[in-house]
Amino acid sequence: MNRMKAARLLFVFRCAAKIQKVVRMFLCKKVYPMRLQIEQGRRLYAAKVIMRAWVTFVQGKRLQLLLDDNRQSFYKARLSKFAASRAEIEKDRDEIKNDIKVMLQLRDRHQARMKQIDNFQVEAQLRSAIIGKEMENLTPEDFDSGWGDAFGSEFEVLGRQIKMSSEEERLIRHRLLTLSKELTLLYCELEDVEIELDHIGTLEISAYEGMRRAAVGRIERRVFDAKARLVRLERCKWKTEAVRLHVIQRQRPGFAAIQAKTKEGRDMNYARTIVYEKRQQRRDYEQLREAEMHKADGAASSMLGSTYESYATPFQTTFDSIVNGNMALLRGLTLEERAERIKKQYKDRDKAKRLKTGGQFSSLKKFPEIFMK
Repeated sequence: MNRMKAARLLFVFRCAAKIQKVVRMFLCKKVYPMRLQIEQGRRLYAAKVIMRAWVTFVQGKRLQLLLDDNRQSFYKARLSKFAASRAEIEKDRDEIKNDIKVMLQLRDRHQARMKQIDNFQVEAQLRSAIIGKEMENLTPEDFDSGWGDAFGSEFEVLGRQIKMSSEEERLIRHRLLTLSKELTLLYCELEDVEIELDHIGTLEISAYEGMRRAAVGRIERRVFDAKARLVRLERCKWKTEAVRLHVIQRQRPGFAAIQAKTKEGRDMNYARTIVYEKRQQRRDYEQLREAEMHKADGAASSMLGSTYESYATPFQTTFDSIVNGNMALLRGLTLEERAERIKKQYKDRDKAKRLKTGGQFSSLKKFPEIFMK
């Protein structure tokens, strides 16, 4: 009786299974095109997203390399122009110095001539006085012997020479005034040239500093990229969500408030400042102040006795993600798990021996619980 009941139940089970297969096949054939289209759309969208991210990444790296090369070529071109300008300015400065040297020599020559003229005038006036006195003391015998004519002609010659020396002195003084004006202009030109040289030197220093910053930035980007790649590899290896310190810091509630407080001291003078050194000094000061505020905030939190969830949740999440991602590996390494696995193998082997398959009632032997009812 039990066998007949079991056979009837088995027949009903098979009929129900066949009906379910037919109905499910019909529903699947009806829904499959729509599901297939949806799945293809999802795959296409995912492929587009991945392709867009990859193309953006590659183009960003390529543009960064092009930008670095362009920056280097730009600074090199500027330096060559600055070198040419410096050579031209130095040439002008040498010419101006030579002109100043010539003018100073000419002025010294005119001043020496002025001294000669002054000495001549003093000597000529003394000689004229002596001649006048001698002419007053002349006797008729002196006139007869010709001293009167000699003294008279000498007195006239000295008078004309004194007048001509006065005219020459006036001309030399005018020439000295002209030379002083020209020297003033030359000194002004020399000062302008020196200012231009200082400006060129400042531009060259800024260009070299730009090249240095570009080289340092390129090296830093390479180092950071290598570090980010190692972090990604470790995250993929251990299947962690995040292992970065900045992510953990940004999750703190007071992090944004501390960053806002460090920037409160900025005013219009900082906004109008274009000098790199001053802006960098302000950034360094803000970084130091932010570090001190973070340290003070951490000390205050530790003094308040923060709970485990407030500071160790990110570490617990990372640890849980590592353990969950490698649970199969960890289980397979313990002695208890190996013992359980061996026991299960023995149980499955004994069960397979007891339940022999094959024969007329093989399908019933696969379901022993039916006979136990």
